[in-house]
Amino acid sequence: MSETLHLFLRRTISQRIRGLSAGSRLSTEHEFCAEFQVSRMTVNKVLCELEKEGLVKRIRHHGTFVQGNQRSGRVVTFLLPSPDNLVINNNSSLYRRSLLSGALEAVRVSGSRLETLPVSPTNNAKDIDFTSLRHLSAGSLVIVSNCWYANIFAALHEQACRVCLLDDQVLYSFLKAKKYTENWLIGTMDVQQAVHDLVLRLYRQGCRRIAILSPFLQYPGHPRMEGYRDAIRENGLPELVFIQERAIHATLTSPEMEFLSAHQCDGVVLDASELIGLTGDNLNQAIGLPESILPGAFFFHPDMNFLLEQPQFFQFDYEKMGYDSVMRLIADDMKPIQQTYPAIFSTEE
Repeated sequence: MSETLHLFLRRTISQRIRGLSAGSRLSTEHEFCAEFQVSRMTVNKVLCELEKEGLVKRIRHHGTFVQGNQRSGRVVTFLLPSPDNLVINNNSSLYRRSLLSGALEAVRVSGSRLETLPVSPTNNAKDIDFTSLRHLSAGSLVIVSNCWYANIFAALHEQACRVCLLDDQVLYSFLKAKKYTENWLIGTMDVQQAVHDLVLRLYRQGCRRIAILSPFLQYPGHPRMEGYRDAIRENGLPELVFIQERAIHATLTSPEMEFLSAHQCDGVVLDASELIGLTGDNLNQAIGLPESILPGAFFFHPDMNFLLEQPQFFQFDYEKMGYDSVMRLIADDMKPIQQTYPAIFSTEE
């Protein structure tokens, strides 16, 4: 039997269960075999999985019955890159801590439970401990916080897990892994529109030579680059792109400063995801940016910096995304649908 058939049978029976009241009796194994043209061993395996999840109760010589309170007690698995990911202060940790905060609220409200599961001992996407995934099975509820976990997608698919993947619009570039996500729930952060709108905010404040400083801009179709280009072209502005090797960690480098000066930039959109612990009057002072250049930052962490004046920036409501991920996974009708999250800007226009 293929995994696809197994997953189809499991989902079909699960949907029927959710349409019945507690105590209702399901079809017999023989009836399921005849209906779906599968072996009794296959049906028995699916029913055992559903019983393990608390969806049904099997009583020998009597049949299989729908359990009550199907959501209560469900376990949601939240994947982590490494055991120490939540305790260090970097962008990855701050992002997942916020997601986890929302997920914890959702399991509290729903009566379900949550486990965190580190998958790499070294925080390396190529160094995965696949034994950590062994306890996951068909129907296991899993939150995957981004495409860092692409090497695990095949395993989650083969085990027929119910997955909610959160993506910052880069899934398109993981073609080998993307095929495994067709039946997953997707939560998409609209990075392209957010960068577009951030550039327009600088334009409306008088900037006419707006640069973008960011890693990953060399990749075709990357949402940061596409959003920037859309805004630049709409307003007839020059394209000024500096591809960083890594996001800014403290201050601008000499090549970055020389680029901004040589192109007479009056505005800049920059990746501020790794800027933590800054002090000073404003972002310009903190990172050595001339006061004549108006900054717009994305993925900036205002609570982790100590500036008297915060820059223009956008973030996403990660707590809401974590909350929604749990609720979507335990919902009665799981569909392979996509939910898009718009950016939240620091100031209104």
